[in-house]
Amino acid sequence: MWRQEDEALFERLENETVLERLWRLQAGDTAPPPHPRAAGMIRLLRGAPGGEPAINEALAGRFEPLFARLLPARLNDQPPELLHHIALYYARLADALAATSPEPAIHARIQALAAWIVLGEEKKYLRTLAAAIAGSALSDEDIERAASNAAIESIDDLARIAREGANELTEPSALALATLSRIQDACRIAACAPATAQNIARRAERARAVAAEEAIAPIQEALSEAAARGDILAKAPDLFLRLASAWKWACEEEAVEAFAIEQITPLAWDIQRESRWDQLRRLLSPIFPLVERLAYRIESDPTRIAYAGPCAQIYVFRVEMENDLEQRLAYGERAVKLCPSHRNGRLVLASALCDKAVKLITATGWAATPGALDTAEALVLRAEKLFPDLKKLEDVKKRVAESRRLAGAHAR
Repeated sequence: MWRQEDEALFERLENETVLERLWRLQAGDTAPPPHPRAAGMIRLLRGAPGGEPAINEALAGRFEPLFARLLPARLNDQPPELLHHIALYYARLADALAATSPEPAIHARIQALAAWIVLGEEKKYLRTLAAAIAGSALSDEDIERAASNAAIESIDDLARIAREGANELTEPSALALATLSRIQDACRIAACAPATAQNIARRAERARAVAAEEAIAPIQEALSEAAARGDILAKAPDLFLRLASAWKWACEEEAVEAFAIEQITPLAWDIQRESRWDQLRRLLSPIFPLVERLAYRIESDPTRIAYAGPCAQIYVFRVEMENDLEQRLAYGERAVKLCPSHRNGRLVLASALCDKAVKLITATGWAATPGALDTAEALVLRAEKLFPDLKKLEDVKKRVAESRRLAGAHAR
């Protein structure tokens, strides 16, 4: 006779089998599986709409229906007990994948965070659970705080890992920062209230900024020591190369970009004044990607005016050490776009426009084409508007006018 106890045992064994197969599918063959109690997640899924067929599919080796119910687009409709299982399971999965599969590890951690966010907003389940575990050991206020801070504690754990590995730029800390940089994905999956999402995003942003400061600190100290010894120009390229690595580690944190420009600009001026272009190129090359990213931020958000001028100046340096005319024009245009009033930016762009005009009227020999002359005159006119006091301007205007005269004579 098949008893009710037999049915319950059979179902529990099936749940544990599905959990183990799910774990092997996601974590691989070597990671230790969760405790069999984690099969409670499968039990809860079994009771959800469409859960039983999905579990049967998983037992047959087809997991897509199970994933569709385990990880819907929004988690806020899931029962709190199931969300608790999801939070614990995906946190464990993230730990198992961290060393070998960074992107899946981040995805798993985001799922866990999303579940904690929903539980933190719902509160009742965690409040009841905390009261049952703590009994009279915690006050009502402490229990309420624990229920509200479920997601916050997970973010703080990531912040601690990021901060502790900042000096050495460790892989675990990089993974923690990468997860913090995608915290909005967790809020989206949780479908939480805007106020909750804003609070969580601010906390994650602060954590990233603190970790970035920790990573910058030894570089700043090394720059100060080199300046005191008088060999900063020799040491700076390697130190800024380290800074570029710290920037990548910090998921392209804006504070690192600002620090780079603040520190490198005075050194670049010292080299530029002596026209040592190869040395200037060695100094600036490591931070070009940082400057590009900061320039994009400034162009996307006009309120970021504090670094518009310093960022434009880096493009001025790039114009001055560049031989290719088209590239000089591109860098000059970028400088003026970032900071329209930047004197040096307007100067170097006006100079490049004049060089372009001369190139156009001399490219076809002694008689320039009408189209080339029209373009050259427009370039000179724009150069004059940008920087009327440019030394070469009058000479270029005369050359263009002479070329126009010769072209007219040739046409006759």
